[in-house]
Amino acid sequence: EMHRLPGEVKGFKSVTELWDAFPYLTEKNLLLGNWLSDYYAATLGLVIKAMLPKPVKKTSEPQTVALEKFDPDFVLTEYQRAALAQITAGLGKKAAFLIAGPRGSGKTEVCLQAASRVIESGRQVLFLVPDLAALERWRGLLIRRFGIGKLAVLGSHLTDAERLWTWKKIAGAERLVILGMRSAVFAPAKNLGAIIVGSEHHSSYKQYDQQPKYDARRVARKLAALWQCPVIFSSSTPSVELYFRSRAGRIALLHLPHSIKADLRQPQVKLAVMKSDELALSPALQVEITQALLAKHAALLVFTKAQSGLLADELQAMLHEEFRRAKPEIVRLAPGEILIDPAHRQAPVSVIGATDADFYLRFRDFRAAERAFQSLGAHLDRFDAGNKSGVLVLQTAQPEHYVMKALRTGSYETFYNAEIEKRKANNDPPFSKLVKISRPYKVLRLSPDESIPADELRKLPATADIDVDPESLI
Repeated sequence: EMHRLPGEVKGFKSVTELWDAFPYLTEKNLLLGNWLSDYYAATLGLVIKAMLPKPVKKTSEPQTVALEKFDPDFVLTEYQRAALAQITAGLGKKAAFLIAGPRGSGKTEVCLQAASRVIESGRQVLFLVPDLAALERWRGLLIRRFGIGKLAVLGSHLTDAERLWTWKKIAGAERLVILGMRSAVFAPAKNLGAIIVGSEHHSSYKQYDQQPKYDARRVARKLAALWQCPVIFSSSTPSVELYFRSRAGRIALLHLPHSIKADLRQPQVKLAVMKSDELALSPALQVEITQALLAKHAALLVFTKAQSGLLADELQAMLHEEFRRAKPEIVRLAPGEILIDPAHRQAPVSVIGATDADFYLRFRDFRAAERAFQSLGAHLDRFDAGNKSGVLVLQTAQPEHYVMKALRTGSYETFYNAEIEKRKANNDPPFSKLVKISRPYKVLRLSPDESIPADELRKLPATADIDVDPESLI
């Protein structure tokens, strides 16, 4: 029974024409949909709607830039060979792996060679990535490694006709490599042999803004169990809960401890201590920016909305003082990001400044430290490969915080050991489970000079929203 609530079928009309006899849902899709409906308390109709592409009468093939296929002759390290051997031994059975290691340790290559083993056996492999930037990066990697004829890409960039075309190619096993973001976990694979989840720690794997709400990482584990195939998680900063399970032996931990390219110096992380919020740019960050610009390199600043006005004034004053004749170009890349470039967006970035590194640490959330460590550490990936002069400057009022110490030394273990002790002391996950329950109320707006008795507030109907000015609450 697809719809469980009478309201869901109200207004439906009789079928007058069958557009396509193609089975859009596989048996595994239906099993996964029923499980997701029960696990996340979502109606099955909404789940199935989220899984299916929109129906169209005509399909069209997506246009993809062709890249030359090549098979690189990589010599794996001892740790990479050991990781690949464990994954290969787990093919064809239910298994879960976490590939963890610092940036440049070879996690991507292990994933690609594991996928190659799956493809050689004639089965499909699903790659899940967190965002569009990662999708484009992995698209290029997979085309070059396996060829454009084996790859199917599912993403928001597709039209309805292109999505349906891709859906059919996957269902017919004409594409053995499936790449996509969160919703690609619902792809109608015909013979799935492995699931690879890149940047496992990323919060965008959770759909929380619309129904059905779900975590694609958890759904991937269930899908792998249905197919009796391994799921492989990969991250340089794994989520604390997953790393805890791997340390406890519930998930196989494949540790790649060293960067492969030892001859390339990793970007430096420097702490600039901020004793007040009167300045947006510390003297230390200003020096790094000036030195970068004089060397014809660019600087990237990441800031908060509250700092924007002050930052603009300080930046203009600094550039006017140091570069009176040839001022660098200031480009707004995104909300909260500006690029200072002396060569019109052609110069390599050698300095990244996080003007408020304590932003996440101020959140009243047990994951605040984890989010700070992961988001700040992710800036290191924005330097060009092999950049020997890269510097990440973190402006902080808490230089002794374990997050800042771990970022400065580049040690995930340092962060994890301190974080897991704090969570154990507070009985936070993974030592407990939390459930968020929200209840909508009627909209009520109060100005700062108004008030409402508590007993009257309790009488409001529990079926709408409430929006109370915070200044009116005592």
